[in-house]
Amino acid sequence: MIQVGVDTAVACFEDQSVPIHVVPIEAEMSTVDITSQLQAFVGDPHNFGLTVEEIKAIADAKARKEKEEKAAAAAAKKEKDEKEAKELEEKVAREEERKEQIASLDESRLLRAAMPLRKYLQSSVMAVVRRGLIECAEVRPCDPIDYLAEFLLENNSSVE
Repeated sequence: MIQVGVDTAVACFEDQSVPIHVVPIEAEMSTVDITSQLQAFVGDPHNFGLTVEEIKAIADAKARKEKEEKAAAAAAKKEKDEKEAKELEEKVAREEERKEQIASLDESRLLRAAMPLRKYLQSSVMAVVRRGLIECAEVRPCDPIDYLAEFLLENNSSVE
């Protein structure tokens, strides 16, 4: 029997314009029969949310995917670093070889070009500089650089 009044659930539903379906329950009816009547009116039961197993499976799949992506990124970075290190090593080796070639060429050219210059310096310049340094050491002037410059200008045979 349905209660009618202001405080009942039926009145609340009627105020909200929600349709009411009355399921007659008899003493000999089992819960399965009642449930089947309700299911026939409402429809098959369904769950709108994910189960705990589904949530765990999704989280596990996401973690596995992130782990695989990190591993792939790490492998790519390692490969890139190895390639760059190899290229740098080759570049350094080529540069060292080039420097050695330049040094050997420059050294032989300098030695050949320096021989006449060395002879000139020994014969003309060093003798005057040596005498000026000896005199500067004996006199001990306040400004030895100026003294040596004056000495060289006074005793320069090519300026005359």
